Amino acid sequence: KPKTYGGWNFIHQAMNEIERREATLSQQGSQISLTSHAQLLTTIAERVARRSPAADKSLISTCIANASQYQGGPAEANGLITLNSEIREIVMGRIAAMAFDYSFHNRNRVTVSAFSNPVAMEKLCSALAANAVSSGPSAINHFMCEWI
Repeated sequence: KPKTYGGWNFIHQAMNEIERREATLSQQGSQISLTSHAQLLTTIAERVARRSPAADKSLISTCIANASQYQGGPAEANGLITLNSEIREIVMGRIAAMAFDYSFHNRNRVTVSAFSNPVAMEKLCSALAANAVSSGPSAINHFMCEWI
């Protein structure tokens, strides 16, 4: 069954991997830092968030049209486009939770996530703002009234 693997899916999977690796390192008592990985990932998220949802849909449509091995019809193509939009919403929700959850920033915890690094945190907030701007006036209003 065909799937889309764009920027949003990559970010989603990479966030999972960093969190999984942090948990493993914490259990092992390792002092290896994943801060640089989190900073790079948050920079990518910020850049991808600048793309409007309409541009995302267009990009996925182009990729599907150019895929020589794609055998699905228009309904399946629309399903892939919708899936990509859903992944965008999931990722932005995760980023918002990371950026705005006070317990995540608590430096008194035994383990501190690489995502709580000040540079990564700034990029997370920047990605949220970029997503709100690229998504239009209603998204900006939602961002300002519901999240901040």
